[in-house]
Amino acid sequence: MKDIAEVEIIDCHIHPFLRDAENYCFFPGEQDGDKLVPELRRAGVSRCCGSVIRRLEQPTFQEIAELNRQAFEFRQLYPDFFIPGIHVHAAYPDESCREIEYYHEHEQLCWLGEWVAYMFDYQSYTLPGMRQIYALAQDLSLPVNIHPGDLNELADICRNFPKLNVII
Repeated sequence: MKDIAEVEIIDCHIHPFLRDAENYCFFPGEQDGDKLVPELRRAGVSRCCGSVIRRLEQPTFQEIAELNRQAFEFRQLYPDFFIPGIHVHAAYPDESCREIEYYHEHEQLCWLGEWVAYMFDYQSYTLPGMRQIYALAQDLSLPVNIHPGDLNELADICRNFPKLNVII
């Protein structure tokens, strides 16, 4: 049996932030990266994945793209620890796909999400605009981390995109 120090533990569900005003953590004690990263390391976490979130009512794609940019900025601060995930939006499938392609080509994107639809003013992960996004993620072999509220939606995604890696 391996010693805990020999095991890589990857937390795939964090929402870091660069400024206190963007702290949407729901648990007490969550802090900025300079405090959060050492605390996660102390707990045995080797690396983590996630996305920067903020509640956006009727968001523009520019607002979503800004959150994606911030995720990569957080990676610059903690390059050996943080794996950035990016957001998409069902109302902007073309823009979302261009965003995925850009970060995949230029920033070694390897994680999509965690997508939190209710934070971005849409309620379903199976809206028509998502089909184009899932197809691209599947083609690029990028895992998709979603926060589903309905397991029927999850079944629909898996049925229509059988090679897509979905993390819930």
